[in-house]
Parts: sequence; C-alpha cells; structure tokens
Amino acid sequence: MFTYIPEILSFATGFLLLVPRVLLRRSADVKSLVQVVVLGDVGHSPRMQYHALSLAESERVRVEVIGYKGSRPIDSLVNHQGVRIRYLRRFQLPEWVHAPFVIYGFMKTVFDSLQLLFTLLFTSGSSSDVIMIQTPPAVPTMAVCVFARLITGAKLIFDFHNITYMHLGSRLDVGKSKPSVLVTCVKMYEKLFSKFATHSLCVTQSMKSFLEADFGVCSVTTLYDKPGPQFTGKITDPKVRADLEDRFIREGFVKGKLSSYNHVIVSSTSWTRDEDFSLVLDALPMWSKSLSTQKALLFITGKGEMKDDFVSKFKLLNLGNIDLGTGWIAAADYPLILGCADAGISVHTSTSGLDLPMKAVDMLGSDCPVIAYKFPALTELLRDGEGGLTFTNAHELAECLISITIGSDAEKMKKKFEFFSSNWRKRNWKIEWNEKVWPIIDSMISGAKKTPSRQARRRNI
Repeated sequence: MFTYIPEILSFATGFLLLVPRVLLRRSADVKSLVQVVVLGDVGHSPRMQYHALSLAESERVRVEVIGYKGSRPIDSLVNHQGVRIRYLRRFQLPEWVHAPFVIYGFMKTVFDSLQLLFTLLFTSGSSSDVIMIQTPPAVPTMAVCVFARLITGAKLIFDFHNITYMHLGSRLDVGKSKPSVLVTCVKMYEKLFSKFATHSLCVTQSMKSFLEADFGVCSVTTLYDKPGPQFTGKITDPKVRADLEDRFIREGFVKGKLSSYNHVIVSSTSWTRDEDFSLVLDALPMWSKSLSTQKALLFITGKGEMKDDFVSKFKLLNLGNIDLGTGWIAAADYPLILGCADAGISVHTSTSGLDLPMKAVDMLGSDCPVIAYKFPALTELLRDGEGGLTFTNAHELAECLISITIGSDAEKMKKKFEFFSSNWRKRNWKIEWNEKVWPIIDSMISGAKKTPSRQARRRNI
C-alpha cells in the first residue's frame, strides 16, 4: 500500500511548483485575505480565535481559520460574517491497517502537509496576503506555510506558544542524558524555518529572548495572553448559577449544587502527562483535615487519558468533606463556573519554562484567585500575593488551599487578588492587540495592495 507514496509526493510537488502565478494572483477588488492556521482543535485554541476575531473586527480583511474540528469555537467567531472556518480532515488509517509508529507518523505528516498546502493555495479564490500560524506544532506547519509563502508571496507570522522540540523532548527524553535523534532533528528544523517568518509573536519576554538568542529570530513581539470578552470578572448571577447547577447535576458532573458547598475550587486540564495532578491528590488530605466539618468541591473540567486514573485514586482517599466533580463542559459554561469559584488551580509546569498557562489568564479574567505551579516565566504573570499564590510541591499547594479558603486572612487576601485582577484586566486583549499586532499586519496588507494584480494591470492598459 506504500508503493505509490514517492510518486504521489513527486507529482504533487512538481504540480505545485509549476502552478502559474496567475492562478494565485491577488485581487485588487476585494479585501485582503489573512489565513489563521491552527494544526489542532480550533475550538481549543483561544489565542488564535482571538487573533481571528480581532482581524475580522478591523473590517479591513477577510479571515479564514484553518484547523481541525473538535470543541465549538466561541460564538462571536462562528457568527462573524467576516470569518470563514475551514476544517481539515484528521488522518486516520482503516481499522484493519496496523502500521508501525514511524510509518504512521510519516504518512500522517505527508497527508497533513498536502491537505494544508492545498487549502492554503486553492480554496479561497485568491491567494493570501498574510498567513499567521500557531506553533507548536511546528511540524509540518512551519515548512508548509513557508512553501506557501514562496509560491504566493504572502507575509508570514509565526505565533510561538511554546517551543516544539522542548515539548517533544519532555516526552521522549525523560531520564536521558542526551536528546534523542528525533528531538535533535526537530530542533534543527524549527531553528531553520523560524527564520523565514516576516514577523514573529510570542507569549512571554522569556520566550522572546530565547528566540532571538538561540534561534536567531529577528522581529519578535511579545503579546501576552489575555482573557476573552466572555471572562467579565463578575460573580455569576444567582439565576444563571442555579441553571448551571441544575444542568451539571443532570449531566452527572457533580453530586449537589455548587451553592451547597462552603468552598468551590476549579481547575481545567487535558488530562495528559504534561500536568502532574498527583500534586493535587497529595495535597487534598491535608486540606481536608483543616476543613473539619466544612464541605468543599473540587471541580475539574477536561477530557483525556489520565482522567479515569485520577478519579480512581481520589476515591481511594475517601475524603468525606471533599467532593470531586469532573466533566467536559461547554466553553460558554467555563467563565460561569469560574465566577462561582473561590480559587482556581493550575498545575501547568511548562515543558520549556518559557510559556504561561492560559487557564491562569482566564482565572484572572474572572476575578478567580490563582493557585499556580511555580516556574521561571510565571513571574511575568503573577507573583505570590499578586493575583494568587504559587507552589512547587504538594505541601505548599495544601497550604495555599488552606490560606485562601479558611485562613485567618482569607477574605482580605481575596479582596487583594480581586484588586490586582481588575487592574490587570484594564490592559485587555483588544488594547494589547491593537497596539502591538495590528500595526504589523496593517503594514503587511498595505504593502501587498501597492502591488497590483495582473488582472488590475490589464484593466489599466
């Protein structure tokens, strides 16, 4: 079944290289086109959704979001007339085919590359003026978008959320003294293609410094993550809360109403090995003992491979005054549950130490005090006593939970956190994006429009 793969690749590459530029011309009669590429679940990529929505709201461009279907994107993006979402097909072999991982990985990369390239070049009626991509994943997104740029002349923006080779190494090189060959190859690939970007964005100053020093990337702008407009910083309205409680009970997410608990703690996760929720399990007994007769709810939203293991271990703890609630809740319900919570937990440890947890950003956007695992770049978002508390082990996490729920200064602490959050929210996504990103894109599309298409030149003859 693999016999024809080389021929297919050769034909596809040759065809694309020989495509006449007249088929890829820009039209002077329509708005500029910006393609936002997420080689992942579009609905699970809030930052790229906010990029797309901000672009559409400028009314200067048409926006295409390209990625996989999964979680529903935010309603304001789905319903916007200036945005079109193009969903890619996920690569999947028939059940009767059992290919080795290396072969499967190769086939998936080829499939994703050709599908993405075809979508970028041929599905929009005109070529893109700007292509903005989320990375990770860098493979094959970077190479494909660089190739599309070489064909169309589009400007290219990489938005670094993390470093791909570091993320890969955290899975493949655990306990090894040297990086594996695959991780080394991905590092070389990422370092090479990152230089092809017209401009790059990243999520922290730490990451900006790394990209400039280690990758040699020029023109990097730090754009901090900010919560979307759905995170209002308001306590959830009692009527809305009652409806939320009823639905959660019907769906089996929780045993009782949120209002029946003295304390509600919220977290979110993809239930992967990247987040060590064993820290939470180890901290709960100490917190439970301090609660005495008070009742608490730990609600964790998300779905993934490690969820069942966590639930089983929680049951073994047999904590009579702490209930566990879990469930994959709708995006619209997440701000509401944060608006009901006393605090939120983030055990995001960062595979690179250079990014920031988006969940902590959303918590701050909801005036929900953050209890976050401490790593170097986190100080760019919050410090102990400013917006939340930090921990590095289970004992410290337990102390944080005690301080913020039943500590003698709990109420005073919450008010201080709310004051920090309200000031922090003043520099919202719209302000940051309009100041830092729009001028970059505006100059790109203005430059593109100065070069008329062949069709326009013919009309002027």
